[in-house]
Formats: sequence, structure tokens, C-alpha cells
Amino acid sequence: MIFTGGPGLKIARLLYHMPNFARLFRALWIDSRVPIHHKAAAVLAGFVALLISAAYFVWKMDADFVPVVGKFDDILVAAGLVILLPGWLFLRVAPKEILAEHVAEIDSRRRGN
Repeated sequence: MIFTGGPGLKIARLLYHMPNFARLFRALWIDSRVPIHHKAAAVLAGFVALLISAAYFVWKMDADFVPVVGKFDDILVAAGLVILLPGWLFLRVAPKEILAEHVAEIDSRRRGN
């Protein structure tokens, strides 16, 4: 039977679209129409995430005893907290009309229009 859904498919879609999210984040970041306090919220979230991830590494909350996953948990924590959390927050607080404009532009470039 072919795998038709579930969390694995969601993760695969997220990874597939990650370059588009990076383009969108960059486009919004350099857009002067996005208020500075929205950009500051992303920076503040990044700082808090950095503190949390530092605490994770200092207090050795490791799962290294778990086969396979234990070796990658540090990468997952760093990527999940320091990169994805601030990016997600920034995309959530960005003005919707500006966000939609950049999404349409990235999509048209991706499709080759």
C-alpha cells in the first residue's frame, strides 16, 4: 500500500518547501513596508530560542542513549529552536497583504512564469 498521509508526509512537504520559506523570509526581511517591530519580534524570538538551546546543551538533556535519534537530537534542537521558531513567528506577524504578495511572486518564479 502506498503511504498517503500522516506526519511523515507533512515533514516531507516542509522540507521540500524550505527553500521557498527562506526566500519568503528574506523578501519580507528586506521589504521596507514590514514594520520594524515585526522584525524585532523575530530577533527577540531568536534570542530566546538561543538561550533555550544553550540551556539544553549546558544541562545535558541528551537522548544519546536512543539509537539513531540520539545522534541527531542536537541538530534537531538547534534547527527547531534557533531557525524555525523565529522564522515561523516572523511569518505569522508579517502583514498579510505583503506576505501574500511575496508568496505569489515566489510561486510565479518557481513555476517559471
